[in-house]
Amino acid sequence: TKQLPPPILRKQEPSPANSGAWSLLRKATEYRVYRRTEDGRVFAIGAPGTSPSTRALARALQSHGLTPGPGLLVHAAGAGELLPANTTSAGAFAPNEVVLGVALDSPHPWDSEGPPDE
Repeated sequence: TKQLPPPILRKQEPSPANSGAWSLLRKATEYRVYRRTEDGRVFAIGAPGTSPSTRALARALQSHGLTPGPGLLVHAAGAGELLPANTTSAGAFAPNEVVLGVALDSPHPWDSEGPPDE
């Protein structure tokens, strides 16, 4: 059987971006910046069709004046959960649905938007 590439490598936006779980804030060649709708967390992952290391992703963000924060494991399917990069609980997700990402530290252009209303 032919195995499909991970969703992030299919050159389409991850399903949480299309379902409303994430809001797209910036679309750059190397990366995407999203806000997680549930808790307002701002993070970045590689652009569709790419799979950068967290170091390469951090460099791309810095080149655009953004401050990368801690590394994340991002569930690029389902509800789009964000886990610390050093977590061991990512095993609950299929390996081809997890991508590397980074949180964005303040200040950034989306600080004033804040988390969603309770």
